[in-house]
Amino acid sequence: MPAMGEPAAVPTQPVCIYCQVAPAEEGDHTLPRGWYPDGTDPKLQRLTVPSCKACGARLKKAEEQAAFALAMAIDRDHPAAAGVYERVRKTWNAAEAKTPRERRHRARKIQSVMTRVQAVVVPPDKALGAPIIKARTAAGLWVDAAIGIKFRRMDLDTVAEKFVRGLHYDRTKALLPVGTAFTSFEPPEETMQQAAQLPGGELSIGLLYRYSESEDGTGRAIWFFLLWGQVKIGVFVEPPGTPPIIT
Repeated sequence: MPAMGEPAAVPTQPVCIYCQVAPAEEGDHTLPRGWYPDGTDPKLQRLTVPSCKACGARLKKAEEQAAFALAMAIDRDHPAAAGVYERVRKTWNAAEAKTPRERRHRARKIQSVMTRVQAVVVPPDKALGAPIIKARTAAGLWVDAAIGIKFRRMDLDTVAEKFVRGLHYDRTKALLPVGTAFTSFEPPEETMQQAAQLPGGELSIGLLYRYSESEDGTGRAIWFFLLWGQVKIGVFVEPPGTPPIIT
């Protein structure tokens, strides 16, 4: 308690961990609620971090775009992905919208995705479950091709940033500087096996993570994520002023 005559301390409102300018107005789920697999313990404490509404809305758009592309490619029967595809599908299904405004919004989202649908020539083992059509190559040959969605790199980078910033804040209560570069990549299986020896944890079986931080005090790091038991994501983290890891 303050001494007699001294003013009581005024609680400081936390700042948004993303923009680090606006006061936090809500708790942002580091792993979106709909990305937790069915069967997740309802008593599990979902990780949330301080966020302003503007950053929350920006991140939600990237999450929606990334979730649609990723959910189309996953094994829906995997225990770590149970129910995820259906929840993602419902957010895009205009027929299930509850209001005309929401119906129009979902229709626009589908239109934006359809502009990225294309035929992709991939090995058969990489196109399991994908629709197959005949497509003509640049050499004029007709081949079997899977229907794929051109992934927007910026969406994956944004989701990767959200994961890293949220988990870093939860662990250290420190903010990664504004201007930090987050560059996502797909790690090979051998790298993921080696990364399993690093410190880390999980947000249910839906998201496992590991990290390796530089010992030079620059804040540089590499993070590894296994999303839904099958989507491998690596992230180079480069704070402002540090020499780049990659060129």
